[in-house]
This record gives sequence, C-alpha cells and structure tokens, in this order.
Amino acid sequence: MQETNEYQRARASLESYGVFASGTLGRSMRPLFREGKDVVIVCKHDLPPKKYDVVLYERAGKCVLHRVIKKCGDVNIIRGDNTYALEYVNDRDILGILMEFDRGKKHHTVMEHGYKIYSVIWNFIYPLRHAMVILKSLPRRIFRKLFSKKR
Repeated sequence: MQETNEYQRARASLESYGVFASGTLGRSMRPLFREGKDVVIVCKHDLPPKKYDVVLYERAGKCVLHRVIKKCGDVNIIRGDNTYALEYVNDRDILGILMEFDRGKKHHTVMEHGYKIYSVIWNFIYPLRHAMVILKSLPRRIFRKLFSKKR
C-alpha cells in the first residue's frame, strides 16, 4: 500500500463510509496483487479476522495489506504472500478486511472458490517456497565466503 497520507485516507474512508479502495504498491502480496496494476477494496470489520483473511493495518505510518496465517486469541500472525517474516497484529489494530479486488480487468471477491483455494494452497506450500529461496541464495553465499577479500 502507500505512505502516511494513504493511511490517514484509509482510516477516514473506513470510518466514514465503511469501505476503502486503493491501488496496490509493493511486492509483498505477489502473485495475488501486482504492483500498480490491481485495485483492492477493503471493508470495515465488525468481527475479528479469520485465518487466510487479508487485512489492512498500519505499520510505521504506512498501510499494509497482508494475510492472517494463524490466530492466537486476539493476536493475528500475519505474513505477506511473497514475504517470509511474520508479524503479530492485534485485532484492535486492524483497520479492515479485503472483500473484493480487481486484478487487471477482472473483478473478484474473497468468496470465490478459486480465491479460497489459492489462499489455502499458497500457504500450504510456504515451507517449500521458503526452502527454495534459501537454496537459491546458497551458492552466492558460499561463493562470497570462499572468495571475498578479508579485511
């Protein structure tokens, strides 16, 4: 998502109208959302988010849209679909929940079976995706260790 003014705009829109629409910025939710090409529609939430919901929250003055991967009481363990670091966000710090999105010229809702299947499978294969990222960077790390100049 975007900088502080976007966070303030999101908060005001959700409080006044119960809905907020924005283009996407960043790569943390790839492949679901493509930077600058897709539009997300977030709705104010009355109930706590559930596992696999994509939630909007504030981090360091910026809007962040990431997926809940686990619930622990009122704490959500959250991660972007294209990231490997976990974040812990309390229910009260969540501004809204993704309900719809436009991917290119197609409109989708989070109630579609294809979206639900994607959410489950993408998180199920997370350990494999993470291992591949580590293995991909391993030769470079070994090369640097062996051939870097010592100071």
